[in-house]
Amino acid sequence: DRATVSDVNPLRTRRALLVAASFAVAAVLAMAVYFSPSRTERAAAAATDGEPVKVLLVLPFETQDPEEQAFADGLTEDLIDRLQVPGLRVMGRGTSFALRDSTLTDAEIAARFGVQYVLDGSVDRDGNRLRARSQLIDATGFSVWAESFDRPIGLASIFDIQDEIVAAIAQELPAPIGLDR
Repeated sequence: DRATVSDVNPLRTRRALLVAASFAVAAVLAMAVYFSPSRTERAAAAATDGEPVKVLLVLPFETQDPEEQAFADGLTEDLIDRLQVPGLRVMGRGTSFALRDSTLTDAEIAARFGVQYVLDGSVDRDGNRLRARSQLIDATGFSVWAESFDRPIGLASIFDIQDEIVAAIAQELPAPIGLDR
């Protein structure tokens, strides 16, 4: 006896087609991921005057005082926003804050994320004085720039102080990275 077309189970045929289509979609997605340029290659391809763009990761500013944590986080976020200048790409907040308690060195972070520079810093308070320190580390782990900002708090708004520190870092940082402003 021969099977006829009417003897074929239509449900079985649909399942086989669905499985085959699923494998085809998975294969296409795997190839797309495998052959897509890495984040670093995409950043380097976004050139300014034919030169590769520098990539920076701003680590969360550290503080020993829990009351200063919001200020330190604000500095970090504002720097990520403010350092968006031609010739410089800055990794986003999610990447930055995911590294808050990391035990990796700056050079290990640079290698893992494919960045040329890591900016880290700290915030301390002594009575009515606030000190913010920042340091720019290159991918090999060497410090290429450091600055300390010390100022009285007084009656100034904490946001004004934060803006002042961020503006000073944003103004000074491009030169050691090799960017003209």
